[in-house]
Amino acid sequence: MLKNQIFISYRRCDGKTVAKFLYDYLTHMNYLVFRDEESAHNGRFDEAIYNAIDECKDFILIVSPKVAEFDNKDNRWVYRELSYALKKQKNIVPIFLGEIELHFEKWPENIRSVEYINGIDLSEGRLPFDKLIELLTAKPHFFRNKSKIVENNNTIFALEANEIMGTDGKPIINPNYETELAQKEAERISKLTCTKRNFALMLQKLGVSYSQLKEIIATNEQAQLEWDLCVELERSNPLLDTMAAELNITPETLDKMFKYVNGELEVFPEAQHNA
Repeated sequence: MLKNQIFISYRRCDGKTVAKFLYDYLTHMNYLVFRDEESAHNGRFDEAIYNAIDECKDFILIVSPKVAEFDNKDNRWVYRELSYALKKQKNIVPIFLGEIELHFEKWPENIRSVEYINGIDLSEGRLPFDKLIELLTAKPHFFRNKSKIVENNNTIFALEANEIMGTDGKPIINPNYETELAQKEAERISKLTCTKRNFALMLQKLGVSYSQLKEIIATNEQAQLEWDLCVELERSNPLLDTMAAELNITPETLDKMFKYVNGELEVFPEAQHNA
């Protein structure tokens, strides 16, 4: 599950409208945002608040007239949120609503540092979105019902299996996808194993007797050594391809034999012979 990126702190009595507007805008821009009324539904409220702050990169503080009165006991939750965010060294983004007289000397000492943090002034009644995005450290998530997740410059892309990141930092179709897929499948098959008994029985189904198999093994000292000492045969062993070639059996048939014995094929493969 992806974590919250941005936490919005506000007083409901005079900051709720702006908080809701910010939440709607940022989520529309594909940020993961925590706002108590939208996000804290189950469990203990305080745990949800602190967990969300722990997760986030950015802490937006909506400084409404009531929040500015930090000597007011009604601000206890905004105070708790802000002091915790400062303690956790989150990126604080203050948004000042309207013409507010700020008496930072009256604020609790552990949160007075907000006075020196660059923020956004809404005295003109307009939110400068470009400046807001500039002040945020989090980057938006892009989800398009994809199957894998890649991070590029802190932007999260969920990619289809046949997509890669382009030089411009955006997803593109991987021109080598089919080749890479075939290579991965070959690597997977190479790790399949079977017992010597099952291998010999499968060869019998292809018309190769055990005597023929032993004759071929006997002509190769390394093959004899590995056959005598191994517990299981691994498809990646090149000696299998060497022996199969002498029996006029293709590597493709060998692959299917190993897939069959491992339960991946229901029907035993017909022999494909080398030309």
